[in-house]
Amino acid sequence: AGREDIRVFTFDAWAHQGDCLRRSFIEEFVHFLRQTIGPDKPSWIAGDAADRAERIIHKLQRRQEDSSIESHPSITGWGVLFLLSVCLAPFGIGLLATPKASSAGWCFGLGMAMAASPAAVIALFGAVWLTAHAWRRRKAPSAPGDTPGAEPAPRWRWLRETFPVNREDSTGVLGSFMGETTRRTTTTTRRHVDPTSIEFRGYYLELLGAALGQDERRRLVIVLDNLDRVEPDTALAAWATMRTFLRPGARTARDDIRSRVWLIVPYDPDAISRLWEREPSSELARAFKEKTFQIRYRVAPPLASRWEDFFGECLRDALGEDSQHVHDAVYHIFRIQALPSLKRSAPTPRDMKLFTNRMVALAQQHYPDVPLPEIALYVAMQLSEPRSLENIAEANFKNEKYFASFLGDQWKHGLAAIHFGVERAAAAEVLYEPVIRQYLADGSSQSLKTLLDNPGAKQCCERYVRTVAPDMSVAEVLAASAAFGGYSPSDAGWNIGQCMRLLAKRIGNSGPKDWRIGGVLTPGNNVDLFAAQLIDNLAYATSPGTDTRSHRIHIHVV
Repeated sequence: AGREDIRVFTFDAWAHQGDCLRRSFIEEFVHFLRQTIGPDKPSWIAGDAADRAERIIHKLQRRQEDSSIESHPSITGWGVLFLLSVCLAPFGIGLLATPKASSAGWCFGLGMAMAASPAAVIALFGAVWLTAHAWRRRKAPSAPGDTPGAEPAPRWRWLRETFPVNREDSTGVLGSFMGETTRRTTTTTRRHVDPTSIEFRGYYLELLGAALGQDERRRLVIVLDNLDRVEPDTALAAWATMRTFLRPGARTARDDIRSRVWLIVPYDPDAISRLWEREPSSELARAFKEKTFQIRYRVAPPLASRWEDFFGECLRDALGEDSQHVHDAVYHIFRIQALPSLKRSAPTPRDMKLFTNRMVALAQQHYPDVPLPEIALYVAMQLSEPRSLENIAEANFKNEKYFASFLGDQWKHGLAAIHFGVERAAAAEVLYEPVIRQYLADGSSQSLKTLLDNPGAKQCCERYVRTVAPDMSVAEVLAASAAFGGYSPSDAGWNIGQCMRLLAKRIGNSGPKDWRIGGVLTPGNNVDLFAAQLIDNLAYATSPGTDTRSHRIHIHVV
């Protein structure tokens, strides 16, 4: 048989999670069979078979009916008569108020009739309603099944038709008098949208007959993928549905067609076992697999040498990078930093492809400003140490010395450039400046000295102090001086010396009004002498060749 006689249908259960899997399978299967194989090769179902498949889809989809009933407001004869009487009542009252009205005159009688007409209508309605109510109770059936009430006498029929009294109406007496209120009712009728196992089996075999019955050379391979990834209840129902594909039966023409169908189900053994954890017996998962699958193949984990080659191929295909040095660096970063977070001895092809795709997404934004190994390290950190990326400057990364051996001593700048979305040249500023600002404000000497040991940190500190020193208060200058107390003239270096000179210059430009610190240090405390001593000490501490035993600044605030 040629390739056109063997087709593979893949159904991804995970993509249809939350839907009715049986219905989704039938719809996807029909769509697959109606696809053309090539320009000169028709689909496997056409003509009458395609019409039958379309009818199956309609049966599955048309399983909901919506109906709406709306009644408009109306008024009864009693209500019309009452409204007319209400309109006549004011005229009757007006006639009674005229000077010509007397107890015996026609004006008085007409006025009284018109004024009392609303009350007369209500009284008449009450008499008729009570009479009808008593008559209905007297004519009520005495035994189950009797007709509820007899037809009224002919002489009373005209009264019922003209002035109806509907005792069963939900609005009661008032509704019978004035009319019905506006009513709108919407009814939705739903049937079970997921076909039963018998219906599903019938649809499935009918489609197989339409697709394979026309040509004995046709073969079909069905792949049910990701059944071990859906929710447990859905997965158990889906696994049970597979018996439709595998259940043996009597030898019929349909069985001959089923012999040309193969079912392939990739699954994770651990995931299948977890589906049965709620059951009391641990042997259910093993028994289920043995009774469901006639042949089982075990996929061995890839060897390190083999998946290293595959990983290199992924990098070449996705990034177009042929440098062996780059491949080795990315491979070691993935193996040492990312692979332990996956909690498996060897990565799957999906793991390597996902890692490579993440690198591609970041490389499109930052490469070549940030080298590919540093991009790979950022992706690996996202998988293994995501919280460390929030504070790159102070974080103690695992394997720092190992990464510095082949990435250089400024690899944190690359991580900062990616994380903060800046160019690599500005990475030191966003990496160290917030931490330096905090340490200078707190006067944290040891913490600042540890931070400034990082490459580029001293230059960043010097730029920051140069920017903020002219506007610093005396309290901020004193705190910053304490923060630099961990350095001596021999190890301060040029950048730290510049910081001390900038602070000393700020002290020299301060007036007495700047020295009020919480009301403790005032101009009366010999401020000028204090400022001169501080300047001398700062300048002396940063002068080359100064004796390190006397470089400390002693400030006593009383």
